[in-house]
Amino acid sequence: MTDRAIGGGRRPRQRYWLWTAKADFYLADDGDDHPDLVPREEPDPEAWWTCTKGTRAGDLALLYRAKNDGPARTAGVVGKDIAFLIRVCSDAFPLNDETADEYGWQTGCLFRVIEKFEKPLRIEEMRDDLVLGDWSALRGNFQGKAREVPVEIWDRILTLVRSH
Repeated sequence: MTDRAIGGGRRPRQRYWLWTAKADFYLADDGDDHPDLVPREEPDPEAWWTCTKGTRAGDLALLYRAKNDGPARTAGVVGKDIAFLIRVCSDAFPLNDETADEYGWQTGCLFRVIEKFEKPLRIEEMRDDLVLGDWSALRGNFQGKAREVPVEIWDRILTLVRSH
């Protein structure tokens, strides 16, 4: 299924992603949210996130925060939850960055945090949910950096975070 783009061309449909981050990337040194994860109206042209080659401008992503075992845990952020809704602001592009090289990241994209959920969706809640319980990403404990999310899973996650 495709959407009509301006000028009559065709472009791929909007896709939904789950991005996984370690505490080093979702928390600042003081235990607050990393400055790149503050919701804003415009993307920061210097801020990118690792993504897959198929990621396109206009896609949406959820950020899963992996378990926080680091010193910032004293700030009370445990992780193991979905906490942010993100709009992808560029097509995926090759990364040439020291941090990317250090972690083996190949592609990145510009992004803008749309929303930080008032009450993040905990992994235990997802496991207990009849719709999400069989989701392969959840059964695999969200290993990996980025994965596409099926529409029915995406819709269920948004329903759950907004009904808290």
